[in-house]
Amino acid sequence: MEVFSYGCHYCEMNEANIAGLGKMLPAGARLIQLHINNEEQAGLAAFAPLFATLTVMGIEAQHRSAAYRAIIEENNNLADKNHLNLWLKANGIDQAEYDKAHDSEQVKALLAYLTSVSRYYRVNATPSFIVNRKWLAVQDREFPAFNKQLLSLLQDDKPLEP
Repeated sequence: MEVFSYGCHYCEMNEANIAGLGKMLPAGARLIQLHINNEEQAGLAAFAPLFATLTVMGIEAQHRSAAYRAIIEENNNLADKNHLNLWLKANGIDQAEYDKAHDSEQVKALLAYLTSVSRYYRVNATPSFIVNRKWLAVQDREFPAFNKQLLSLLQDDKPLEP
């Protein structure tokens, strides 16, 4: 599981590497991408409601790069309703449908789950990787060496030496 943020430059840079990791996983393993969150939705967690809403709408993956670009490159605060509404329109997302999903119990439940994962694993930096529900790994080497490290945690149930 990767815990990332739309506001994280390193998360954006590693999208292709993460996609490659997903293709290398052993049978039965899967890569889940979750957005960092906290009760205050402060810092990078400020964009968790956008992630949760787009996920519930079933369109998160197709709009992830646009969200990264808006937040990181264009310095748009998509946690601000006015900026968000302009972004939704520019990306062809119906604002009424977005608002309906945003206010849904599904989004509230997903945000609560994101918060519980972030808190339980003490995720305070992105990207972070939770492997086998046992280890929290933060990238300490370049891909593909980091992929190898993560895969070793899945296959051998023990970490490689540094």
